[in-house]
Amino acid sequence: MADRRIMMLACLSEVAWADGVLKPTEAAFFVEVVDGLGLTGSMAIGALRQVLLPASAELDLAILDGDDRRWVLGFGYLIAAADGDVSRDELDVLETFARRFGVSSAEAQTIFEEGMAMRDRLQIVPGHADDQ
Repeated sequence: MADRRIMMLACLSEVAWADGVLKPTEAAFFVEVVDGLGLTGSMAIGALRQVLLPASAELDLAILDGDDRRWVLGFGYLIAAADGDVSRDELDVLETFARRFGVSSAEAQTIFEEGMAMRDRLQIVPGHADDQ
């Protein structure tokens, strides 16, 4: 059975690659998230490798509980916004996750807004134009 933290990170990777490009600010944010989840050793290495290539693994979302799903949506929005702009492709991936999680559009929007409010507390700074 897959570790739920790895599955959460696989979801973030899918959001980060939704627009076809992993920007440096998105990659840096992903590294911070991996560190914040307390992954060590081979799990951390595997998670970091996962974000280096566009998502290709089948996602087993059934292993995620309600809190995990909110986390994916909130942090997914943050990784999408890490470069200073949430693309339509990134938003489409997030909205697809919300539907698969059984989260209404209104509730997903609230989670995205909560994520953005958390950004300031976490000192996450959107990327610069030269990162794009």
